[in-house]
Amino acid sequence: MSSRSHRRERRSIVLAAMDAIAAQGIAGLDAAAVGREAGLPAAIVRRHFPSTDRLAAEVLDHIVGELHVELTALAHLLTERPTLLLVFAELELRGRRDPLVRAAVERANRRWRAAVRSLLASHPDPDVAAAVLVAVVKGASTDPANAAQVLTRLALLLESETKD
Repeated sequence: MSSRSHRRERRSIVLAAMDAIAAQGIAGLDAAAVGREAGLPAAIVRRHFPSTDRLAAEVLDHIVGELHVELTALAHLLTERPTLLLVFAELELRGRRDPLVRAAVERANRRWRAAVRSLLASHPDPDVAAAVLVAVVKGASTDPANAAQVLTRLALLLESETKD
């Protein structure tokens, strides 16, 4: 088997494992089920990943890799177009007076919050997570309707972390 075919099989297995976990939780991480989803025999899945722990670790590596790519692209975009956040802030301000803009801003904020939740839930690097928290605190000032709730919850999270 060529190394390209080997990589393609591994990628197919990892993507199938992600689908299985999304659909059934970690219990869905079974070589036979993942193999069916990937269109491969369970023996091939086991050859690439002899244990579910190894497959789960590879799934996590894949997720972190995708997050890294996306965050790098975002950092590049903000470097190339530094006014994006300024424009976002201006639209947030306009949304306080204009119902149509407010609706669009609320949708954008929901998507942004979901992305941050996802990032913090799976990110293994505490320094990067801390940078994200700082950005959340700074960003909370542009969303006064939720700022107190966000900052109170953040304080409680940080307090519980220091007690452990």
